Amino acid sequence: MNEVWQIFSELTKDKKKLEFIDWGINISVYNPFSGDTHLLNLFPFEILQFLLKKPASLYDIAEYSAILCDEEHTEQWNKKVLTVLEHLKALELIDYQNKSLC
Repeated sequence: MNEVWQIFSELTKDKKKLEFIDWGINISVYNPFSGDTHLLNLFPFEILQFLLKKPASLYDIAEYSAILCDEEHTEQWNKKVLTVLEHLKALELIDYQNKSLC
């Protein structure tokens, strides 16, 4: 998979931002585009924080998160990260970068 992941494009297009409330071990994330609020643990939240800085590939996200979690960056780790990315995409918090605009 060579997709580049980014914060949900409809948010950035409309200049809206995700809103966060820290509850300690969980984070509430409000999506002003959908009107939904989601409760995330720290791992997916850190991935969102990483993508808020700039779009990134699965490899870059997995490498960053492996270091953050003191894990070895393996194919198994990539699969774990991809699962989290797919869940965040289903929640309309992230999506694929539109390569035709690059």
